[in-house]
Amino acid sequence: MVQKPFPSNRDKRSYDTFELLHLDICGPMEKDSLGGSKYLLLIIDEASGCMKGFCLRVKSESEDYIRKYITMVQTQFCKKVKFVRHDRAREFATNSLQLFYEDEGIEQQTTVPYAHQTNGTAERAIRTIVTIGRSMLHHAKLDKCFWAEAAMTAIYVKNRLPSPKVVHKTPV
Repeated sequence: MVQKPFPSNRDKRSYDTFELLHLDICGPMEKDSLGGSKYLLLIIDEASGCMKGFCLRVKSESEDYIRKYITMVQTQFCKKVKFVRHDRAREFATNSLQLFYEDEGIEQQTTVPYAHQTNGTAERAIRTIVTIGRSMLHHAKLDKCFWAEAAMTAIYVKNRLPSPKVVHKTPV
């Protein structure tokens, strides 16, 4: 059942592309994927709505993917990641990741514990991707072990659909 709307206190500031990234992990899934993954790490850009997903066997793998993604954004797009927003999950606040954030000049914005609504952008994105993925699996009559492929396809498609965040464009 869907919860009632949470009072909006969203940050009204306008961010540049890749300036603020939202992080969240979904899982463990009902069945392991074909590659043995149990979790989905989703990174969402606030400005464009662009999403990047990574399938993980264990939550601790998320640290490497976060580092690589931030480094790739800063290298390939010449954009500086300034803020990372997450729900205080252990895997997003390890000592080595804290040092990485400090070295890169990235400020962590943590949301209220046990109030998923305060991390709404990431939570809603995960719900959308999981729903699209489940629909694809259901209509294709595929087993749940294909969840990772369905999730990656859902992210690919969603990134290419028009977005209200970037008028007359797609996130990618």
